[in-house]
Amino acid sequence: MKRQVSSYLLCLVLASALFLPAIIWAEKEKASADEVIITSDLSHTTGKLGDRRKLEITVEYPASLKNLGPKAPEWGEEFHIFSMKNTNAPSDKDDVKKALVTVIEFSVFDTGEIKIPPLVYQFRNKDNELIEVSSPKLWVSISSLVADDDSDIKDIKGPLSIQSGGRTVWIIVVFFAAAMMIITGTLFFLRWRKNGNGKKALALDPPHIEAYKALDTLSRQNLLPDGLYKEYYIRISNITRRYIDRRYNIDAFERTTREIKRDIMKEDISREARNRLFELFEEYDLVKFAKFIPTGSKAREALETVYYFVDVTREIPVIDSGENPVEEKHPVPDLSSDNKNIE
Repeated sequence: MKRQVSSYLLCLVLASALFLPAIIWAEKEKASADEVIITSDLSHTTGKLGDRRKLEITVEYPASLKNLGPKAPEWGEEFHIFSMKNTNAPSDKDDVKKALVTVIEFSVFDTGEIKIPPLVYQFRNKDNELIEVSSPKLWVSISSLVADDDSDIKDIKGPLSIQSGGRTVWIIVVFFAAAMMIITGTLFFLRWRKNGNGKKALALDPPHIEAYKALDTLSRQNLLPDGLYKEYYIRISNITRRYIDRRYNIDAFERTTREIKRDIMKEDISREARNRLFELFEEYDLVKFAKFIPTGSKAREALETVYYFVDVTREIPVIDSGENPVEEKHPVPDLSSDNKNIE
């Protein structure tokens, strides 16, 4: 009887020695299969408005999970995404782990501490349960294009120490007298014009006529074939802001793009006209701040957008009979033949 019990115990010990390591290994493999590791790498966390940045997110996930990919990023209007690519990357443990790399190139058009919204990756396990994992939270510090030394408020300086009889005194006196003469002359001229004395000499065309003339002049110049995209868009922006300033009494030259959009939304303008104008301003900001170079057709389309906006928003005078005169739209110059070599 004792020999039989001893045999049972020996068999139990041998079975434990054989199967226990396999059970422990299986549990470890199962535990590691539930882990999803996400790391983020941002090219630079500080910079200027409109600088191009690259965000690289690496996701390591168990081979037992089905990768559904990331959700579409829900980023605000202060971000502009140039591209977003997802690629599979080799992992150190191909039989247990897989890896996915997401690369996003973007720019930020707002200042201050800006939060980059996390990306949400979706997986399904063997039980068809949905698993969502978010990337780490990141922040970027964006400063204005104006140098900090120019934007800071300086302390009030004390009075200058001037030695009587020196040459410096006479230079300051002459400079002060000249400045006072210029200021006085400017104030006199502004008052003279306000009183109507110079009304004939300063008579202006209606806002839409002035805009048409400026656009016609720009269309005849060869800025695009010469590669002067930035100057071309600056001219378009100035013509558009001048028209908005005179047509709607909005100080467009002293307002940012966002402030102009806010003021335009208050005016009685069609949705299509507003949307095309806003897209033009966004394209102008990319050319000016992000050094974006558009195609030739896209640049010509910008000029056509301004023609269209002036056409549909121009102020049509009412004649005495109460009927509105029929005024044809201003024809848009055909730039395709002049600029076909810049496509």
